[in-house]
Amino acid sequence: MLSVVVSGLRGRWASFLGGFLALVLGVGMLTATGLGLAAVLDPPGRAPERFASSPVVVLGQDRLTVEVRRGPGTALVSRPLDRPQPVDTALLRELRTRWTLTENPADVRHPDAVGLDAPADLVRAVVGDRAQVLTGAERRRADPDHERDGHELTGLNALLGTAGGVAAFVSVFVVASVFAFSVALRRREFGLLRTSGATPGQVRRLLLAEATALGVTASAAGCALGGLAAPPMARALVDRGL
Repeated sequence: MLSVVVSGLRGRWASFLGGFLALVLGVGMLTATGLGLAAVLDPPGRAPERFASSPVVVLGQDRLTVEVRRGPGTALVSRPLDRPQPVDTALLRELRTRWTLTENPADVRHPDAVGLDAPADLVRAVVGDRAQVLTGAERRRADPDHERDGHELTGLNALLGTAGGVAAFVSVFVVASVFAFSVALRRREFGLLRTSGATPGQVRRLLLAEATALGVTASAAGCALGGLAAPPMARALVDRGL
């Protein structure tokens, strides 16, 4: 069976060439976009900018919580705000009596966040539920454009996912059409095989073996091509602001 499959592919390589190239390019595109999606799902964290020198940041509440009457009782409903509320004036006065604060001169009267160099546990004990205490990478939430990266990654995710889906559809359609056309042209060959004693199952296995050989070799070449194409694709996306 293996020798028959190899000889068949060798004798009809021209008719299979289109399907082979389509599958190589399709798998290559899927591999490159898949690697890009994997990078999008686990991006490197951006360092805080506004309070980069402050280990602790006190940020005003960015959610509004109200009591809503529902039936016989009430429930707390929380909704996000467009921007954080200013830090409570009394809280600012209390923090200034304990530590030196880092503030933005533009919003010194009603700051939405302040930075300070103090133990986070002590700051949380003073702040309570009047504001948010941020440390580490969470300090990024005090930056004006901290949600920009998330929006851009969502758009990039959609772009790469759409490109991969189109590549998969086109490659499957082209390969299926090539094999359907090949089977239609080989009816006389299959008739001779049946006349010489081949069973329908053997003919089906012959076609499946040819499809498997073509698919495996083309997919392997496509994976290698996609692995080589992913870094230049990523650099091109970055150079264009994505």
